[in-house]
Amino acid sequence: MSKRYFVFKKKEVLFEKPQNMPEPGPYYPCLLQMNKVKDFPFDYALYFSTDHHKGRGGIWLYLCNGIPSECKNWKSYDQAVADGDFDYLAAKPKSNPIFIDRIQGRHHTETPHVNIINGKVYLTYHHSRLLGFRQQTLLATSSDGANFERINGHKNSVILKAKGNGGHTGYFRWAPNPFHRIDYNYIGYSLHGGGKKYHSAMWGSNDAVKWNKLHIFTPQEGFAMKEKEK
Repeated sequence: MSKRYFVFKKKEVLFEKPQNMPEPGPYYPCLLQMNKVKDFPFDYALYFSTDHHKGRGGIWLYLCNGIPSECKNWKSYDQAVADGDFDYLAAKPKSNPIFIDRIQGRHHTETPHVNIINGKVYLTYHHSRLLGFRQQTLLATSSDGANFERINGHKNSVILKAKGNGGHTGYFRWAPNPFHRIDYNYIGYSLHGGGKKYHSAMWGSNDAVKWNKLHIFTPQEGFAMKEKEK
């Protein structure tokens, strides 16, 4: 049986770092096809964030009509608003970042991951220093892809709960369940603890709101270099 290999070719830069985004960034991008969101004026949405920024962390939105690997097809949410693309919305964010959680936690709203369920956009993200824990994962939803509201309003909107290793459940990625022997509609993976004592965890959900922890993985990899060489 012959082996099959995939050859990847690096493309040109799609767009430059947003001027109002503090470094490092853009970080943790999530590309989403938007044809299932009613009246959304673009083919694709790209959500991304800052990385551990304590002052101006948040979630940015860029937009694409056409092939997403071609830079000419992209524009920022700011430009889209200026062009009138979102005039059909009575209320909308004025500019990027389109979402910052100012209700629960401190510092940064980061690491977005997005899926569409029954026409509604589900956005998971993590926030630092909330409820005495670090970087727990929360959920916000949107009917239009631009205006997001926390799943429980002003009440606790953490959806991945863990007490060990500082309560860190950030960097969550999730999708429809591909495993036929696991009885959940959605499966996701997050960190489970941070720093040098981190693990990863597997989660399952039937509605993308209530998640059950299915497994904690023991890290098998080591650091790429000795501590003194960092």
